[in-house]
Amino acid sequence: MVSVMEAAERHRRYEFAQLKHNSSTSSVDPRLQALHEDIENLVGIDVTKKHIIELLSMEMDGPSTKLKVVSIAGCGGLGKTTLAKQVYDTIKGQFSCSAFVSVSRTPDVRTILIHISSGVGFTGYTQDDGVQQLIDKLRNYLHCKRYIVIIDDVWDTEDWEFIKLALPNNDHGSRIISTTRSIAVAKCCSSQIYEIEPLSFDDSKRLFFKRAFGSETSCYPHLEDVPDRILRKCGGLPLAIVTVSSMLTNELAKAEWDRVLRAIGSALANKPDAKKMTSIISLSYFDIPCCLRTCLLYLSVFPEDFEIEKQPLIHRWIAEGFIHEEGGRTKYEIGEGYFNDLINRSMIQPVDVKYGQAKACRVHDIILDYIKCKAAEENFVTLSNGVEHVYTSSDYKVRRLWVSNHTGENVTIWEDPMLSHVRSVTIFGQPVKTSLLPSTALRVLDLGGCRGIQDHHLASIDTLFHLKYLLLSSGSITKLPEKIGELQYLQTLDV
Repeated sequence: MVSVMEAAERHRRYEFAQLKHNSSTSSVDPRLQALHEDIENLVGIDVTKKHIIELLSMEMDGPSTKLKVVSIAGCGGLGKTTLAKQVYDTIKGQFSCSAFVSVSRTPDVRTILIHISSGVGFTGYTQDDGVQQLIDKLRNYLHCKRYIVIIDDVWDTEDWEFIKLALPNNDHGSRIISTTRSIAVAKCCSSQIYEIEPLSFDDSKRLFFKRAFGSETSCYPHLEDVPDRILRKCGGLPLAIVTVSSMLTNELAKAEWDRVLRAIGSALANKPDAKKMTSIISLSYFDIPCCLRTCLLYLSVFPEDFEIEKQPLIHRWIAEGFIHEEGGRTKYEIGEGYFNDLINRSMIQPVDVKYGQAKACRVHDIILDYIKCKAAEENFVTLSNGVEHVYTSSDYKVRRLWVSNHTGENVTIWEDPMLSHVRSVTIFGQPVKTSLLPSTALRVLDLGGCRGIQDHHLASIDTLFHLKYLLLSSGSITKLPEKIGELQYLQTLDV
């Protein structure tokens, strides 16, 4: 048997050839890169950032050493996370330790506490520690420190109550910022609430034209008032503005602008404000080619705020059969082009862009909500919490299964006959109770986010003879079974 550490080291020394090629695929639009890098000037948050910092810094009678919490509230797509990140990056140097942690709609409090611990530099916990043990250890660690912690995207007051137990009021001038869509949650977090407003029309125009043409003003009078009419329908929502302007990048034909204006008008007709952002995303979704839609829907298997690495993602697309060689280019090159195209259309957000290439991406939670719904409607991906019966929106057999199990119990799901033809399995949280035998049709098996998986879970790996992609968490697996060499179709082994 080959040790996992040895296999991982071989992978680092001898990277796959296609990952070292000089890509001839499209790169990330430099204007979009500039938009992300220069977001402060583009979306006009400098004034609001200053106001938040003032709320954090001062009391009426001078500086305060007591713990202060400020909550940023507003609907999805307004830029709450961007604002919180700008404040955090500006002032975190004033504190002895810091952390920026996303909560999401269905959080695992234990994972959140571990992420806070990692951010503030606390390593004195074990994988066996429960929530209460983590709270006690983290609270004790922070007791004598001046810390700043950002708790982003809080959905429920109960989650907040757990998290705040780990963050002591230690009279060292510590600060906490929470962001939420709910005013009720914001009031639970703090009496200091900043309700973020939509962009002004002038700031909306700057953002729109910067994305569409690389300039903060329009140089195309033949478009007349169409850009202004489109912008008014976006309602000052930065995400809506970037999404729509990405549909019109480099487009100079007035007829196309008129088409988008009519489409937006039809999509938003008689829709309440809460539904308008979804309607704009839907418009952009159906504006992209079918091959890109398939690749985008596949991202619904990842959790909220998850950083998705480009190389493994493209290998998964290939293993799923989404990409085919054409025009003398390899499948990887074509997949990289798809990845960059999704970024340039603002359907995904680039992470760590260098020399026109992003190493990873994230999906905005509003867009993720949309593609999860579409994936369920089309029986593209089936979601399970690992406890209840597998959920599917139809009577069709499950093709792709995403399991998120944070109950602390190992899951048993393979008895369901709906899984007999599953092609892709992704598991986050606790592992399965038995050996991994969901389907001989399995092409993709992702256990990278699976805690506590052990060698015996891979005992029957050789029965998955169609497997093309295998991702393992190297923390728990000590040896690779010899039978793994019998997987003749295996293209990617990531440890």
